[in-house]
Amino acid sequence: MDMGVDNVAYSDFEILIDEKKFKTIHELFSSLQDEDIAEILENISESHAAVTFRLIPKDRAIVVFENLGPDRQLDILNELSDVHISELIEDMDSDERIELFEEAPAGIVNKLFSMLSAEERKITYKILGYPEDSVGRSINTKFLALEMNTSAKEAIDLIREKGKDLETVFYIYVLDKERKMVGVASLKDIVISDSSRTLHEIADTNVIMVNPYMDQEEVIEIFEKYDLLALPVVDRENRIIGIITFDDLTDIIEEEKEEDFEVMAAMAPSDESYMDASVWRLIKKRVVWLLIFLLIETISGLVMQHYDLLLRQFIILSYFIPMLLNAGGTAGSQTSTLIIRGIAMGEIHFSDTWKIIVKETLSALIISLILSSVVVLRFLLLNTGGPYLFKFILVVSLTLVFVIWLAGMIAAIFPIVWKKMGWDPAVISGPLVTTSIDVLGLLVYFAIATTILGVK
Repeated sequence: MDMGVDNVAYSDFEILIDEKKFKTIHELFSSLQDEDIAEILENISESHAAVTFRLIPKDRAIVVFENLGPDRQLDILNELSDVHISELIEDMDSDERIELFEEAPAGIVNKLFSMLSAEERKITYKILGYPEDSVGRSINTKFLALEMNTSAKEAIDLIREKGKDLETVFYIYVLDKERKMVGVASLKDIVISDSSRTLHEIADTNVIMVNPYMDQEEVIEIFEKYDLLALPVVDRENRIIGIITFDDLTDIIEEEKEEDFEVMAAMAPSDESYMDASVWRLIKKRVVWLLIFLLIETISGLVMQHYDLLLRQFIILSYFIPMLLNAGGTAGSQTSTLIIRGIAMGEIHFSDTWKIIVKETLSALIISLILSSVVVLRFLLLNTGGPYLFKFILVVSLTLVFVIWLAGMIAAIFPIVWKKMGWDPAVISGPLVTTSIDVLGLLVYFAIATTILGVK
């Protein structure tokens, strides 16, 4: 029965190392999963992590190492011998190795490259040549591809022989004599087939394939649509160069979510965690967008300055500015969240624009009517407005309609257009929508007020 990492206090683990109770550590390792051991290594000091890693059985060390973050991997590599480093780097899955190389300083990368075998070095160079956000950067080269004349019995024997070193054995990729993809045979179909049948007879020839230059987000949509465990990645001549597994994609999905979250919060995306980032790094992530918002809000100040005489004559109008702008900003944020989620899930496309405009217009009218009823009650209960009571109610109510509709239009249409142009729709969201609505909302409010109140 696994103890689980929750039962291990990191400080107690460091004490075991300091007291050199290695037998106890070995016993503890035998009760933990590889991922749990990796978690321990991530949460103890650098020196303790290096010692601990040497205590991990060789057959488990590579999996534990692959589950570590790049920073901790580099900490451990700095403490290992060249022979040990060479074995680790050589045995790593290609996608995990690429992630490490991307994060490591150039000097260390050059050293690691020199330790790879000629074959693995060639594979690594090729993968690093693909665009950063392409599926090519995440391909795994540990897969089984067999010629189509291979029998089911021969395939099973090869799976037994090579399966331990493969990323997955659920799919066997079937090739013709020119090494081009002709089909995919699932492990289940191979096992239940007559042993004399060939893979060409067993394989499904309707294969979903992707090219290495395809964007990672597009591949995520394919996985979700077809509920796959792995996808073959092929070149222009349909020769398989690697596979991408759903397990690999979970890391990409998490990275995309974190990046979208930071962009939606008006921060420059970064792979660095909050605790690891320096104060200067945190400032750089935030200050650019804050300066942009400050400049936009300056326009709001100029608008209010322009209508200064109106506000002096009808001071009551100023009481409703926060409510109107908050209503518009909140409505915009709600809409942008729904639209961006729909785009990310593949539910919303550019062709849906008119449907969305109609839907948001109807929603804005109904929501505005509900909110306007609250405005009327507020005026009546507080007995404010005097002889201009009904005009004030009309000004605020009409402004609510226009502001909420305008917020919905900006928050809905801009992300769709942004996506159509190939940019990240998360940029047109949250604070940017809210700040834009502040300026436009004031212009609408004062325009309606001057018209209804008869002020020139």
